[in-house]
Amino acid sequence: MIFENEFSKWLKTPLGMEVLNRQRIFYDREVSNVFGSFAFQFGLRDFDLLIKNKIPYKRLLGESQVFDICCNYGNLPIKNEVLDLILIPHVLEFTRNPKFVLGEATRVLKPEGHLMLSMMNPWSLWGARKLIRRNNIPWNGSFVGLSKLKNWLHFLNYEIVGGDIGLYLPPIKSTSLRRRFSFLEKAGSRWWPFMGGIYFLHGIKKIADVRLVKTHWGGDIEASPDRPFLVKDVTTFRESEHVS
Repeated sequence: MIFENEFSKWLKTPLGMEVLNRQRIFYDREVSNVFGSFAFQFGLRDFDLLIKNKIPYKRLLGESQVFDICCNYGNLPIKNEVLDLILIPHVLEFTRNPKFVLGEATRVLKPEGHLMLSMMNPWSLWGARKLIRRNNIPWNGSFVGLSKLKNWLHFLNYEIVGGDIGLYLPPIKSTSLRRRFSFLEKAGSRWWPFMGGIYFLHGIKKIADVRLVKTHWGGDIEASPDRPFLVKDVTTFRESEHVS
């Protein structure tokens, strides 16, 4: 998955750092008051966005062996309803079927568990740049609009309890030019608040019996009894750092 390495590298560029700084502001604020036993971050191994969270068991999950747990995002080796907190920072843009990823995250999340996501906004100057450089990270991702993602979460019975949107300045590499356009941050949040380059959502799972419907998603997103990875209770990960 190209996302694992290339997007992380891009986040270390001057322009990527703008995105990363917004990530840290949102996640540091939102995760600090979430408690429980198990918290997982999907992707972005080089950037610990759970650092402000006090849950004792925290792990990074991704699709390469550099992660604590290596598996497919749409086919998690975790039993139902065991996680208290899941972070999905910029993973949905680079998966073939983001609905499957959300479905799996919902399956393994406890009722009243917290799901937090970040996504590039297609209805922004950042989204518009895809028209120019759609073959480069991050512009080659599939950006999903805020209203559509909210509809997906509503379908999965989440209550949206928090969110944010930012980065109204144009996505230009030059630091000096970005400084010239810095006034757009205040103007954008006031005059066109839904056109920031990046947005965040914080949802709480409001369902006791997870029953993921197949037909509306265009495929089966229920847990398969013959999934290719060994399905373990999360508590057993204390004995083995990686899924065998």
